[in-house]
Amino acid sequence: MQITINKGDTIFTGKWKNKKQTVKSFGKDDKGQPMVNGKKVLAFRMEKFMKKPKVKIELKELLNLNESDYNSKILDVIDNIHSIIADIKKDKNIDNSLKKNLFTDASKFIKSLHKIVN
Repeated sequence: MQITINKGDTIFTGKWKNKKQTVKSFGKDDKGQPMVNGKKVLAFRMEKFMKKPKVKIELKELLNLNESDYNSKILDVIDNIHSIIADIKKDKNIDNSLKKNLFTDASKFIKSLHKIVN
């Protein structure tokens, strides 16, 4: 669908789209979406006007490691998480419900790390 709007056209704006306005200028907001007379025209965003995300860099490229070094680093992180969890289990000052939430989150994180290694 294509909508042509020219300077001098009358459009209806406002919450209920019942206020007449004459088009004087066009522009884009900070998110790249179209504006007329300094106000947004659409109540939704159009993907083709959205800024493109930056290229995703993989962690192993960022750390500049080969595959075996990368896997051993992840396994080291997993071991460290297990030792931290063991320390938390021993601590009597931490609430049990907080411990339970922490263990659940930690186990999900460890599973995702194992998927990366395997």
